[in-house]
Amino acid sequence: MTVIDDRAGLQTDTSTFGTRMKRYRTMAKLSIAKLADYLKREYGELALSENVLTNIELGRKTDISVDATIQIAQDRKSTRLNSSH
Repeated sequence: MTVIDDRAGLQTDTSTFGTRMKRYRTMAKLSIAKLADYLKREYGELALSENVLTNIELGRKTDISVDATIQIAQDRKSTRLNSSH
């Protein structure tokens, strides 16, 4: 599903969280393996695994916890900060 934001005239893909996650991950030039490695370093045993991340992107896992969403968001933030240096 595509939604047009009237304020800016932008089109936004709102189909799934996984679709958006994959878009941002690929924009950051990260593989799923690199994202999983980063999350493991940051969150240890609580980190999302490569398999879980793949299932989220493919839409097979749709019951995503707030903690998992925060992990992914924190990675986006750190990737953005690291790429600006």
